[in-house]
Amino acid sequence: MTLQKTITRKRDLAPILADVQAVYMSGGAATVANWLRNHLLCHRVKFPLLEHTAVQLATFIPQPEQQTLINNLVGLPEHGSSVIIGKLLQLWLPHSLPEAFQLAEIAITKGDAWYHCDHIGERVFGYALRHQFEEALPLLTHLLQDGNDWLQRAVGVAAHYATKKGLPAAEVETVLALLMTQVHSSAYEVQRGVGWGLKTIAKFHPDLMQRELAKLPPGAIAAPIRRKIETGLATAAKKRVSVG
Repeated sequence: MTLQKTITRKRDLAPILADVQAVYMSGGAATVANWLRNHLLCHRVKFPLLEHTAVQLATFIPQPEQQTLINNLVGLPEHGSSVIIGKLLQLWLPHSLPEAFQLAEIAITKGDAWYHCDHIGERVFGYALRHQFEEALPLLTHLLQDGNDWLQRAVGVAAHYATKKGLPAAEVETVLALLMTQVHSSAYEVQRGVGWGLKTIAKFHPDLMQRELAKLPPGAIAAPIRRKIETGLATAAKKRVSVG
């Protein structure tokens, strides 16, 4: 059994990254996933260091072989596996957004866990929504309307990330209208994700949220989602008081 360590600094990561390149050169991308699991993912590693690992992997593993690596990381129980998957796919977005989304959908569905959904949802769907809005929005709309519960949750996660990272108000309004189409959902994962996205929108754009709420009859919003919205609005109100 490997003794679990805590890795918090890049200098502690350096020898691992040096070794993994040698593993790739000798055995290819498929062997890298197993090696990462046994030498990195088994430890407690800060997420920025896992993202740094993904960036470094992308410098010597070509994109087609990155897909092999991703396929071998999908579904692992280690939380950090989906951080690496998410960051690798994020690097694809400027030139291969549809392909990145497709692999992200597969990874989230097969991962079948909240942490895989959220790690990938933020890094792929959320990042794309913030930086490639026009291209990402139709794909996310399709996922929210027709995807499974994990993918619908991931759309809410994406809305949370993009809003928190400064999505312009006009684009937030579009995303808000999209999320509001699922406020009646009784599915637990959908409630969690959509509620999280709406909570963040309410926090940063309370006026937009109040305008949307005024359009709905009483009882139209599932109670767990309404509670998250109310929390976001309460946070916004406290912020206004402290600023005032």
